[in-house]
Amino acid sequence: MLTGTTVLFGSAQEEGVAHYAIVLLVFLPVAQLVASILTLFCIVAWSEAFPDQKTSLRRLGRITFFSLLGFIPLLIFMLFGFRIFY
Repeated sequence: MLTGTTVLFGSAQEEGVAHYAIVLLVFLPVAQLVASILTLFCIVAWSEAFPDQKTSLRRLGRITFFSLLGFIPLLIFMLFGFRIFY
């Protein structure tokens, strides 16, 4: 939903979709990290809702780890790109 909104909003602006796609690429991992932190609080606070809390935390850790692992190369390429063009 966030991607579709960004594309629709970006196509209506003068800068076009590319500018808003870059913003989306930066803020989407941040939104995923916030969602992981909120999920962690939910797992800890309502432990009776999660019968196997250890497995739930392990799965959340894997999701968060791979999300950050995918964001690191993007961040490096973006910093490299800004260095080249400025």
